[in-house]
Amino acid sequence: MKYKLFYILLIALAWVGCNDEDALTPTLESEPVIQFPQGDHDYDARIGDWYTRCGFYILYKYTPRELYFNMGQSWMEMTTDTLSRTEKYKIDEEAFVDGDNVFIYTETVSGNYLLGEHETDAGFRYMAKIEGDYVVIDEEYEENKGRESSFKMDMPDEAYVGKQVAWLEEMFLNLYQDSVLRANLPLKLMLGKSLYKYSRGASEKLSFYSVSNIFALSHGDSSIDNMTMEEKRVGKEDLHKWFLIEKLYDKIVAVVKSSEFFHVTDYEEAVAWGASNKFYSLGVVGYDKYNIGWNFPVETAKNNDLKGYIAMVIDYSSDELNAVPNDGRYNRYDCTGVLDPLKDVNGLVKKKYEILLKELKKMGIDLQKIGNLYH
Repeated sequence: MKYKLFYILLIALAWVGCNDEDALTPTLESEPVIQFPQGDHDYDARIGDWYTRCGFYILYKYTPRELYFNMGQSWMEMTTDTLSRTEKYKIDEEAFVDGDNVFIYTETVSGNYLLGEHETDAGFRYMAKIEGDYVVIDEEYEENKGRESSFKMDMPDEAYVGKQVAWLEEMFLNLYQDSVLRANLPLKLMLGKSLYKYSRGASEKLSFYSVSNIFALSHGDSSIDNMTMEEKRVGKEDLHKWFLIEKLYDKIVAVVKSSEFFHVTDYEEAVAWGASNKFYSLGVVGYDKYNIGWNFPVETAKNNDLKGYIAMVIDYSSDELNAVPNDGRYNRYDCTGVLDPLKDVNGLVKKKYEILLKELKKMGIDLQKIGNLYH
């Protein structure tokens, strides 16, 4: 009897569920479909080859949604408004006039102007004039808006996309095995120009930017023809640090842990008071922002040490690392000659350097080849 009652109740509940006025209905909004290839230029065949080999799209035509929609989070577009303002500055207190030159200096504003109407390098106009005891400046300016880490990029000039693809291949794609790229790159590599990131209320011009499922690369215009070797080198360094230290670090540290890398240095001694005076003798480089300090947790010290080594090799050529240094003093901002016995007094830095290169080659990564590029 109790089983009959159970089934009667179950049928009744099912009937209520089927007649619910708020029943779910499928969304009618379709997911964006990537049209590929995007054109019939010579470089489209190369772009298609990368997709066939590694499974990612290199796109130079896209909608704002494809660029700025950050999967699972929010819209990541930085917006820019052109505004105008008029400001007055008291002469000899806030404004200092020398012929046609005007120097503005207050607690919140500093800058140089020329009397008359002029255009700035950024394409904005201003008028500076003297009215009585004041300098009056009418000017246009940009106001950037967005959430932290939002960005802005324009679509590239298609005449320059071929050079942009060649640069991407030269400084990045050709330096990794296809299997590494397939497993670790975002689905979409977006080519563009005039790339800016919004941070702390200001915009910063970048060569590349990555957020969640998007990778954006700038210089899809005449600027690619004018890039100096220094600009290419810095772009290369930033890009590979993102890929190796942010994207692949968990995989790298898992491989390195099975080697002798972390056994070469006494990390308890490395985090002791005053240890920075003998970092090189301990086999520590603590390069750039990956420093090791007093009383750091040992695991933090190990991770910073490994990241410091990776960043150091990305930034320095083999010749620079082996150069004869001016002195043997520790300098985490300059690793020139760090493998020379004058700095590497116990040979521990070179030992860990060689272990790291050997372990990364097991992953299909020639770290020093990356470091040698553009030097």
